[in-house]
Amino acid sequence: MSNRAIAVLAGSLAAAAVLAGPIGDGGRPIAFPGAEPAGPGRNTPPRPRAKRLPRTPTSRPAPQGLPAAQEKEVLDYVAKHHPELADRLARAREADPRMYQSIVRRIWSFLRLRKNLPPQVAQGYERMHTAVMRLWQVARDLQETTDPAQKADLEQQLQQWASEYFDTDQLIREHKLTVLEKQLQDLRATLKQRQASRDQIVRDTVRRTLEAARKRTTPKLGADAAGEALGALPAAGSGT
Repeated sequence: MSNRAIAVLAGSLAAAAVLAGPIGDGGRPIAFPGAEPAGPGRNTPPRPRAKRLPRTPTSRPAPQGLPAAQEKEVLDYVAKHHPELADRLARAREADPRMYQSIVRRIWSFLRLRKNLPPQVAQGYERMHTAVMRLWQVARDLQETTDPAQKADLEQQLQQWASEYFDTDQLIREHKLTVLEKQLQDLRATLKQRQASRDQIVRDTVRRTLEAARKRTTPKLGADAAGEALGALPAAGSGT
């Protein structure tokens, strides 16, 4: 398993909330590298970590850092909502600047997404990623234990986290559907408005084409162009 895959799978409960978006690479949550799982579902003793091999030099440029104000917002968010991860992030900044910048940029993307969501939906995203992370961890523990009582407990936890994932996923899907319905309403309103302004749009199309011919350029035509220009057109019947 690659180091990146290990980092994806070995995240803590709180780290699952620190994401760049709804789903990380490959549909798996992205967490701080090396974070130890905590809370329910870690009933088996922790396994000794394999010694990390030194990274080979790379010719890839280091990712560009965020502006100071955005980086501060990320660090403030971590300190307030996930204080157990603040020290880990500070150590990553010194030990692996490339990974630090990658994490900070992903958290910033998540915060930017979060600002545009209703509070309930924003919390749903964090809860969903927590559930995804715990599902991976509990399923892994279930494969490793041979104790019947532990197996029964882990199977129950697996059902609980699967239910949590379903409920939060439904919440997010409902929000997306609401957004799509609003977009459809707007598109229908635009379509109706364009039909009412048909004669004016036709005249404007002729005018645009003639102007482009004089300038030896290509006219911007089509439904999108006409729709964009609709608000700037004079009222129907006022002439061109």
